[in-house]
Amino acid sequence: MVLKKLSIKKIEQNTFVGLENLKIIDLNDNLLTSFDSSFASDRFKSVQSLLLEQNEILSITKNTFKDMTSLEKCFLKSKFYFIFTY
Repeated sequence: MVLKKLSIKKIEQNTFVGLENLKIIDLNDNLLTSFDSSFASDRFKSVQSLLLEQNEILSITKNTFKDMTSLEKCFLKSKFYFIFTY
C-alpha cells in the first residue's frame, strides 16, 4: 500500500483494519512525528517492508516493531534526527 506524499500527520490505530495481509506499507515523505506500537500491532505480522523515510519522526518506542514478525526491511531516514526510547 503506497501512501506517500499525502501530508499524513498521524496514523490512527484503526487505519489499516481489514488489511492484515499487506506486504509493503509505504508512508514515505509525509508529516508523521511518531510511530509507536499501537500502530504496529500484531495485525501487521505479514508486513515485510515498512517505508517511513522523509517524515518528521522524532522518537520510536522500544517495542514498536516486536509484533511485526515478518518485517525484513524498515527504512527510517528522517528529516530530523530521531531517538529510540528504551
